[in-house]
Amino acid sequence: MDRPFIYVFDADALTNGLTYNDLMVPLHKDSEFLLRRIAGRPTVTAAPAAGGRIQVRSDERKQLFAAPSAITPDQAVVPELAYAPGSAITFDLINVLRAGNATTGTAVFFSQLCFQGVRRFPSGGRPRQDTAYRYQEKPFAIVTDLVVNWSGRLFPGEVVMDGPRQFNMQVQDYDFELYYITMTQQRFGGAVATCDQSIKMMLYDADGNQLMSAPVCDFFLSANGNNYNSLFPIPPLVYPAGSQILFDLMSLLANASLPMALELAFCGVRRMPC
Repeated sequence: MDRPFIYVFDADALTNGLTYNDLMVPLHKDSEFLLRRIAGRPTVTAAPAAGGRIQVRSDERKQLFAAPSAITPDQAVVPELAYAPGSAITFDLINVLRAGNATTGTAVFFSQLCFQGVRRFPSGGRPRQDTAYRYQEKPFAIVTDLVVNWSGRLFPGEVVMDGPRQFNMQVQDYDFELYYITMTQQRFGGAVATCDQSIKMMLYDADGNQLMSAPVCDFFLSANGNNYNSLFPIPPLVYPAGSQILFDLMSLLANASLPMALELAFCGVRRMPC
């Protein structure tokens, strides 16, 4: 059984201008991980012209690149790279430069690497959610409008990070299969645009399992993003009728950018009886 998953490395605690060797993202012990995408190098290192580079290794410590590389913002891993249960993704970062939104205190960082793929569970594991009735698929989106009225760091001072808020959306009438997510924002005094550098999301499947090791930045997840070829979840997820799409949101905004109107669209197909 494959479960879509993103392992996350947050570079918030690193120091700009330094090089770090053998950074690590530990993997779960109960499942193999198949790495298919590395995203976010420009948010954690300086530009290539300034020497920003990354090196990634397999679970056997074999290098993915002949030398540290200025890979693209979205780097496909083809063929997929298998990591054994309980191993780790190790990597080096050369010339760190963290990305973040300025505040009156400490910046709210969105300096993040995402290692996307699937967790593969033994064949004896719980099967993927399936539909008990005969069906035909019809395009459908479950849409919600929210207001982000809390800053990424607590106000006043904007030094201490605030925590996530949890939301849910009910799946009604028929089973729903989620293929991708779009996010649209309107910050205070701004225009309607793709949600970018504004929130992080943690998504759960219908059984309440986390689909990321930590909340993921909007530009890595939103299919209508500008700079990333985002598509999640792969494979798609089934949410049975009567279940809920559960997710957490963290703000990346400074207090001066609030409030922000946020539209989330969970897009896929409805499984209509036939």
